[in-house]
Amino acid sequence: MRFFSAVLALCGAAIGCSSSAHPPPPLFGADTSFDVGPTDSGTSAFDVARDSATFNCADGIDAGVCACTELGQTPPALYILLDKSGSMEQIVAPSTVSKWDQVRRALFDSTNGVLRKLGSRLSVGMALFPSGSGAACAPGVQVFPIGVGLSSTYDTLASILSSTKPAGSTPTASSVSALIPLLKSRKAGTTFVLLATDGAPNCGTTACSAEQCQYDIDGAKLSDGTLCAPPLNCCDQTVVMGGDGWKACNDEGATRKAVAALAAAGINTFVLGIPGTERYATTLDDLALAGGEAQATAGPRYYAATDGPSLEAALSAIAAKVIDTCVIALETDVTDPGITNVLVDGTLVPKDDVSGWSWLDSSHIQLNGTTCDNVHAGRVSRIQVAVGCKTIER
Repeated sequence: MRFFSAVLALCGAAIGCSSSAHPPPPLFGADTSFDVGPTDSGTSAFDVARDSATFNCADGIDAGVCACTELGQTPPALYILLDKSGSMEQIVAPSTVSKWDQVRRALFDSTNGVLRKLGSRLSVGMALFPSGSGAACAPGVQVFPIGVGLSSTYDTLASILSSTKPAGSTPTASSVSALIPLLKSRKAGTTFVLLATDGAPNCGTTACSAEQCQYDIDGAKLSDGTLCAPPLNCCDQTVVMGGDGWKACNDEGATRKAVAALAAAGINTFVLGIPGTERYATTLDDLALAGGEAQATAGPRYYAATDGPSLEAALSAIAAKVIDTCVIALETDVTDPGITNVLVDGTLVPKDDVSGWSWLDSSHIQLNGTTCDNVHAGRVSRIQVAVGCKTIER
């Protein structure tokens, strides 16, 4: 089926051709599909051979219908904020590899990596915390800006993790806060943060009780073998624990505020508990709730992993939610919205605020009502946006 040859072939009737007063914009991403996005060559391409494509605006004129251009779309972004504290080097039985390597493999393995399997349906960025400055509590830093998930993107991210040695503490609050100016300019609903950590946040600025001291919670020991457990508070200033034991106080309050501020900027946070976080389930659940996650009214809202397979399952569930979006980000602004149409799985969807689609701004489209419901239910496999023919409204 050529574009509009079945659905929109009534040129000058229900659809109408673009007039000389409103000529279609220059051909932009004519061979672009929602499924693929840019390829490794830097160009855009259909996910099938050109001759087999069911929707190709470049053929509009030849087919005797409205001249049109299919617009390329920017895939939703998952920004990974990954804990690289020293405990990430630990091996948790029954695994024989470190937690750090488990995460690297689950994310980017060349064969089974969860994100790699999604390819360019996803954009990816990453920051690691603490930074590599040598300070245990230094806020995290970006190591890869958001980019389309090409194979080269995943190769680079995997290489970064392979060459990084975990060290330091868990300055989560300051690391989340650092993301706000970095990401706040992105359209709400198109970018998500994955906070992956193997423990509760610390490196705060206030003292705490023994019940909130992570040395006590984890059952650490002083140099003389004394067990850290209430009523002994190993985070107390009078107890020598590397000279700065107070930094091991649970910093949940400040971190929750930072995650909530990110959510207020339109960027929700998924919290992933890497194996070993079971003692901090309540803290991680509170952070997930602040980040906008409400996956269940009962049970945890954060994603808990206890081994490699459950880690992959959690990442798969998170990734599915990221690409399950009703906000369509276009690669270019549309200067004449009156000649724009949306097709879902090849069927024209009228512009309608209730059950069709509407504009958020000149480069973002919102799917509404039943159209959005079908996306969430997994009944949609392809969404296409084209300019050049008069917009059909309900």
